[in-house]
Amino acid sequence: MTDGPRVTVAVPSYNHACYLAEAVEGALAQTVPAADVEVVVVDDASTDATPEVLGRWAAHPRVRVLRHDRNRGVSATFNHCLAEARAPWFALLPSDDRWRPEHLEVSLARLAQVQDACLVYGRAGMIDEEGRPMPPGECIFGDEAPEGDVLARLVEGNFVPLASVVARAQVLREAGGFDEGVRVTQDLGLWMRVAARHPIWCTGRGTVEVRWTGENVSYPRPEKVARIQRDKIAALERLLVDCAAEVERRGLGPRVQRVLASSHAKIGRRERDPARLAEALRLDPWRPAYWLDWLRLWLDRGRRRSSPRDGTGEAE
Repeated sequence: MTDGPRVTVAVPSYNHACYLAEAVEGALAQTVPAADVEVVVVDDASTDATPEVLGRWAAHPRVRVLRHDRNRGVSATFNHCLAEARAPWFALLPSDDRWRPEHLEVSLARLAQVQDACLVYGRAGMIDEEGRPMPPGECIFGDEAPEGDVLARLVEGNFVPLASVVARAQVLREAGGFDEGVRVTQDLGLWMRVAARHPIWCTGRGTVEVRWTGENVSYPRPEKVARIQRDKIAALERLLVDCAAEVERRGLGPRVQRVLASSHAKIGRRERDPARLAEALRLDPWRPAYWLDWLRLWLDRGRRRSSPRDGTGEAE
């Protein structure tokens, strides 16, 4: 037995007054012993009624409420929670998501089944603004639940629901925490850096519900497509620096380059950026689609330069 909580539940929040109470109460209502759980809520300088909502837990013995004096973003807010964590295990609960009562019990039981386990995730259901279940086809994570050495899978794309993760706090710290320069897909880079050095496990159970609205930082609005790809590039480039030996040992260098090329190409197509398409070709020169993208862009630019605008000839 050890003194103090077993799990720190991190609840970062920004302008989620309408959802926050449900998240905090869900963390406090877990089926594990009450003394095993502490909740750390960090308000990222909300401008709504969040301070008033949080006031109800001001004297709660298992809840600590902290506040930023300026908005710092979700990655910095999660990192603040991580720095404040007193428990060996760290669980992540964005303030607009919610847990089922058995979430921590199921996660800790799975971790106990595997020697030296350091991170577990589970399946996630989707709910709308009102908390109503969304159709299965709306789920952004799919049905896959890989375990063990999953780095190669993560390089291809994220399948780990943030709200489902329970991990050793020290392992997350050693991996550098969340990248504060990334505001949309901030979790992917951290999962990759952890997976480079540790196996990752899955409960196979759906014990969390992710609220999917137009306000989600990762909601795939058209204007965010390029931002998401830029964040993915940043995560992969950091992986190549921080975990170079682990990437090389697995022979993943070519795969990382291929995925980087794909992200550069997506930005290049969307923003009509020849430099991005050139980088895609440098990283993956044998992909015919990138050459066709390059050719279309330059042909289109040529047509624009030669098309008359005022009847006097070539456009300026």
